[in-house]
Amino acid sequence: MITHREGARRRPRCPAKVAGRPYRGGVFLIFGFRTKDRFHSSAVRRCDFCGVTAAQSLVQRTTKFSLFFIPLFPVRAARWIRICTNCGGAREISRGEALAAA
Repeated sequence: MITHREGARRRPRCPAKVAGRPYRGGVFLIFGFRTKDRFHSSAVRRCDFCGVTAAQSLVQRTTKFSLFFIPLFPVRAARWIRICTNCGGAREISRGEALAAA
């Protein structure tokens, strides 16, 4: 019993050889960076951008390396940011200022 046409080439079931070369299995990696903001506190202050006295949110921003969507280790030191709730202006502040404000 013939399962294929006479003279036709059959396709191999497993890719043992591709175009005459041996098949070398590939590696599939998913990696990247993820930045996450964590809200700490809020205080009423004068904004540096708009000049209005409004609530200023204190946020800690961290960036981590992730492999297969799992964050592994930080690639950058944590940054502290003060965000105005009136205009949305953001200013990076030092860790000492952030701890004093919290």
